[in-house]
Amino acid sequence: LAEALDYHQQALDMTRRIGDRTTEGYSLGHLGTVHERRGQYRTALAQHRQALRIAGEIGDNHVAAELLNRLGDTLLAAAKPAQALRAYRRALGKTGEHGNRYQQARAHHGLARSLRRLGKPEAAGPHWARAARQYAELGVPEGTVRSRLYYALRALRSVLAELLPALPAGLGEEVRSSIRSAG
Repeated sequence: LAEALDYHQQALDMTRRIGDRTTEGYSLGHLGTVHERRGQYRTALAQHRQALRIAGEIGDNHVAAELLNRLGDTLLAAAKPAQALRAYRRALGKTGEHGNRYQQARAHHGLARSLRRLGKPEAAGPHWARAARQYAELGVPEGTVRSRLYYALRALRSVLAELLPALPAGLGEEVRSSIRSAG
């Protein structure tokens, strides 16, 4: 990650020298992601927010949508799901109905993850399904698989929630506990 940090810092320095604001925003976003992966959430969030200011200044909704998704990812990693939810909703709004479908899929996936972390798995399900469908339409296999697995997990939890109370009283607590932990 140190090498990636150096690379993206050099890219940022170059884009500032030549005055390319769009690439400067992307470079700050990439730096933010590297800092997130290093567990440096405060620095990552500051860089994502700085990148978003640039996207706002240049009026580029495509850049803003990507950066808002990155911000949401960092907020989730920093255990701030309510703030992440807002970032993903803003990202979805920036994509527009016929905008960047990849960023739409990322936003839906992020919304689902945020809602699940907030204890609202039922609200997350439609977002997982939409993300999986869009990833599949775009041919993004890793996104499709991830979203489908989350969606399947949601369905499994729903089934287990119905079955658990109906289990016979004589069923051992160990089995009941195993079933609860699977959900």
